[in-house]
Amino acid sequence: MPRISNDIDYVQWKDPCTKLSKNPPLEPWALPSFSPLQIDDYYDPGEAAVPSGINHHDPMALFGLFFTDEILDKMAGWINAFVEAHTVSEKDTPRGKQRPWLPTCRQELYAYFGVMIYIGITIELAVEDYWGPMERGAAYKMGDYILKNRFEQLECYI
Repeated sequence: MPRISNDIDYVQWKDPCTKLSKNPPLEPWALPSFSPLQIDDYYDPGEAAVPSGINHHDPMALFGLFFTDEILDKMAGWINAFVEAHTVSEKDTPRGKQRPWLPTCRQELYAYFGVMIYIGITIELAVEDYWGPMERGAAYKMGDYILKNRFEQLECYI
């Protein structure tokens, strides 16, 4: 091929009319009704301003304000649909080994969020230490709750 320019950064012009357009975005679903939590005094919050009937000392009750069972079921469905629609070739997978996808569920998402919160509030030398033997320093062995590589296939898209 004959050289067009001596500039190493030269990019050959392409006619924009020959580009293929992307698919239109999906239609958004209807948003649920929402009423924000009221904060009486932003600079001196005191007790948490949660709806009446919610125990503000119960972490699961507070988590349930943001992630209901219905939302987690939808999230699991979206994750499963995404993985089925976007298969990854073996050369693009981590460590070059394709693993079959097992559908996720609400309970597994609870475990995933719990592990992410635990990792966020504890400090270990390496991520592997959270799943390693207890004598390496971790207070809890995360492998009892969720596998370290469970969502590895999704990392290809993040």
